[in-house]
Amino acid sequence: PTTFRQRASELHLGAPRIETSLTSSALAPGGRIAGAIALYNFDQASALPIRIVLVEHNTLYTRRLSERVRHGRSWSVAVESPAGGHERGTPFEFQVPTDIVPSFRTASFIHGFALQIEVKTGFLSTSTLSIPITIANDHVLKDESLGLVTPSVGASRMEELGREVAARRGY
Repeated sequence: PTTFRQRASELHLGAPRIETSLTSSALAPGGRIAGAIALYNFDQASALPIRIVLVEHNTLYTRRLSERVRHGRSWSVAVESPAGGHERGTPFEFQVPTDIVPSFRTASFIHGFALQIEVKTGFLSTSTLSIPITIANDHVLKDESLGLVTPSVGASRMEELGREVAARRGY
């Protein structure tokens, strides 16, 4: 289980920020992507639609040391963060297609995937968090996703941390 967030260098003070936890970032075709999303510095007065997209991408490295990236198929699911509770964490889950081509790499080519979390921040702007995902055949993975619990995010994560520190100090 891992937690991801946007890099501080990508944001300015008070900018909308996304934090996401996943049970695993390595999945098998037909596997399940599960996690939770916390949002910071977004309008708390209304519910926010969140689009979660698994994007296939192919990267070709040329002799001139440049790279060409082409996006392939994508699969998405929509969830909604409730009004007033964006920092509490919104759970999500969806199935990876069974006919998906697993990730692979050669000396000059990479076939990979990214999970993109997209939240509309204004009329023409969207805040996005991109997480690299590995798709591998069942025999490569030891099915790590079975029995894993999604780590907490946002305010819930901070509350758990506070309780843990207090317990260590005898409070």
